[in-house]
Amino acid sequence: MGYYTSYNLEIEPKGSKKLNGVIAWLEKNSETTTGYNLMSFYKNDGSADSCKWYGHEEDMKELSTRFPDFLFTLSGEGEESGDIWTKYFLGGKMQVAKAVIVVPEFDPKLLK
Repeated sequence: MGYYTSYNLEIEPKGSKKLNGVIAWLEKNSETTTGYNLMSFYKNDGSADSCKWYGHEEDMKELSTRFPDFLFTLSGEGEESGDIWTKYFLGGKMQVAKAVIVVPEFDPKLLK
């Protein structure tokens, strides 16, 4: 079995001519797990079917090291309720931003 996550990948700057180098690398490495996952995102306008990609952090760090002029934004929504996050990769480094779900307190003024 395993844990499935729906991923979405954005690469900035979008209009850069250097983006062709990223795409060429993805195509060349499409037989590897990393290349396959990333190429499927590229071909599907940033998103792909949910999958098990346990090494996504290491893979994305490697990709961002290879292409340090790009900001890679990988968003995910896991199987469990509330497992929503975005990870930013730049120059081999990563920032994690987890969703915070807030339910407002009761306010009688909002009753209709």
